Amino acid sequence: MMKTIDKIGGLLVKPDETVTALLHGAGNFAESVAIVLFFSTTLWVSIALHINRIASAALTIVPLEASILASRLATPAIIGGIVFIGLTHDLVNFLAGGVVVHFVASVLDGVGDMGQVIVLNGYTWVALVFLLAGSIAVAFSFIAGLLVLLALLPLTWIWHIYLLARGVSESHGITMGRAFIAAISWDLLKILVLAVLAKVV
Repeated sequence: MMKTIDKIGGLLVKPDETVTALLHGAGNFAESVAIVLFFSTTLWVSIALHINRIASAALTIVPLEASILASRLATPAIIGGIVFIGLTHDLVNFLAGGVVVHFVASVLDGVGDMGQVIVLNGYTWVALVFLLAGSIAVAFSFIAGLLVLLALLPLTWIWHIYLLARGVSESHGITMGRAFIAAISWDLLKILVLAVLAKVV
């Protein structure tokens, strides 16, 4: 049996082999959820800490007593609020995204199990390791680290989509081209919904 840490490492250095193993018994729903929770929470906490750092710096312009009071009240609220919203966002992406990707793969003549897609989708959250690396860089040098973080955003998305497409291709018996369309369908749907909402508002 593969250990969780081996699966995480494998998805980063041996993606094809690891995705195949996950689809053939090495992956499970509980572990998939745990990976989403771990990487999502870690990333959003780090982002919240950076935002809190900026807020604390801004508070230096107010009187000391007010600054201390605001800092004590704001810090838990900022961190808690950002982590809650971020984690909720990621859990919705994990579950709803898996359902939509499976549906699109089925429309594209794929024959597979929705549960497998949802489980695999959770494992793709290991791609957040790139953003976590960028977040660490921000802690050392804010401007340079922010540039690194922005540069790692597309890499994170590409790695997530590749892992998902690779899994959908194998689990649903479709080409990588069709699997890629299925893998990006959830992101395209979100963009479409946001565009419609923007026009309505």
